[in-house]
Amino acid sequence: MSDFHPSRTSSVSFYQLLCILAAASNKMWSMLDLKEIQNIRDMYYRQKMSIKEICDETSKDYRTVRKYLDMNDFNEPLLMKNERPSKLDPWKATIVQWLTADISMPPKQRHTGWRVYDRLTKEFEGFNCSYETVNRFVRNKRNEMKLDRRKPMIPLDHSVPGIGQGDFGAVRFAENGVLHDGHEFVISFPHSTAMFSVLSYGENTECLLESLDTIFRYIGGVPPEIWFDNASSMVKTVIQGQGRVLQDKFERFCLHYRLKPIFMNRSAGNEKGSGENAVGTLRRNLYVPLPEFDDLFLYNQLTLERCAERIQSKKHYISQVDVSELFEEDRAALLPLPRNPFDLSTSRSFITDETGLFVTDKGYRYSTTPEMALKSVNVKFTATEVIILGDDRHTEIVKHRRLYGEETRRSIQWGPYLRAMSYKPRSFLNTEFKDLLPDELALYIAMTSNHDRGLILSVMADVYESKDFEAVKTLCLKAAVVKAFDPDSFKRLSVRMYGSQSEKQMVQYSWDDDLNKLDKVLTASVRKKEKT
Repeated sequence: MSDFHPSRTSSVSFYQLLCILAAASNKMWSMLDLKEIQNIRDMYYRQKMSIKEICDETSKDYRTVRKYLDMNDFNEPLLMKNERPSKLDPWKATIVQWLTADISMPPKQRHTGWRVYDRLTKEFEGFNCSYETVNRFVRNKRNEMKLDRRKPMIPLDHSVPGIGQGDFGAVRFAENGVLHDGHEFVISFPHSTAMFSVLSYGENTECLLESLDTIFRYIGGVPPEIWFDNASSMVKTVIQGQGRVLQDKFERFCLHYRLKPIFMNRSAGNEKGSGENAVGTLRRNLYVPLPEFDDLFLYNQLTLERCAERIQSKKHYISQVDVSELFEEDRAALLPLPRNPFDLSTSRSFITDETGLFVTDKGYRYSTTPEMALKSVNVKFTATEVIILGDDRHTEIVKHRRLYGEETRRSIQWGPYLRAMSYKPRSFLNTEFKDLLPDELALYIAMTSNHDRGLILSVMADVYESKDFEAVKTLCLKAAVVKAFDPDSFKRLSVRMYGSQSEKQMVQYSWDDDLNKLDKVLTASVRKKEKT
């Protein structure tokens, strides 16, 4: 204070000035940093120094030392913001109530800022706030309630050629007049925005591997990396910390093709946005109207050609470079196809029941043969077929078309059972197994005598072995119409229908049956059975 001159403070007394300086000095001394505070507390609590000794050591006054010794809250002080009244205040409680109810709702079925504003406008007379005010409050409140909390996304470098993204999407299609709630599988290349799609009956491992292999062979190589979600066809278990236990077949497929799969965070398919967008884009452009075809494999080849044609007519949405030019860079980065073929099917073993049927994990039932009842059987699954193998795991015993959807849950190949039924017709038909027979066989066999039934079933077995089971059903329909219920008549009818006629004549002949007459015969049979 050497620069102080009383003559310069004519408007303030000397005593008042001393008081001001003393107050400023006390305030300055009382504002200590954390290191000084720690030193004071250490002297008192650990070195057991008295407060007077601390004051002398630190040159701090008694009140300052006492203040920091008694302090028990060292949290950083919060700067309180004075909230000004808002026009939205009367409705904030209502908004919070709506957002609280959203906690139990799916993320895609919660209130947005616009929905809140729309409801307030329609449900409350006198509401006069702007959308921006409502949306700002909703956004802040949702953050406080953690309604918008998302898992971190993994960035994808779109500048790297050859990296793909794979995804399934639902697509309905008709094959041979049969409607299927099927799926499309899409591989997209973010670098070029090229995308390729094929249809499949389901999303199982076999459909996935066949779809991948089909696209790889069409584009002439294997992407070094493909980004997937955590579908059960690929991932058996998701381990905390981004680890995955893969399905054995999928893991072997990736090793064989030298493909590195990258998996997204759970419930975060948007991390591979290119694949998600490609599914919708191709569904709208390739599968509208409803696809109708006779052979799925041939249709997929035509679809891949259409995907290639789309590439030729597109430009990249950012760089405006031709997609076809950028896709050539993707193709240059592809790995070569493997030299050795890879078995895309999966094999499992099942225990059959007393009728020789087994049940899959999805609840579908398939038949084997009567000899395989109550035994372990080897079964091979492809995307389209279920094949029962012999003990050598190579010989095909029975083949089924693979079941999908909920309408048909059981497939029985009756041919192998006809011969067994002919040996023991009475005992076999007294079991619950007879309820599984097709209507054509069940109604016709019910009208035959116990004495003749075995010989008639033997004729059916002969027709099955020379033709197929559809021929057997057609023969039973015709036999019921003409009342051929004895073995000789049934045998003569089978010779007339199939002995010397071509396949085309056979089909025409079967559909020329008098269905009205057949209906009368079957109705009379049912009534007779009810009376007895």
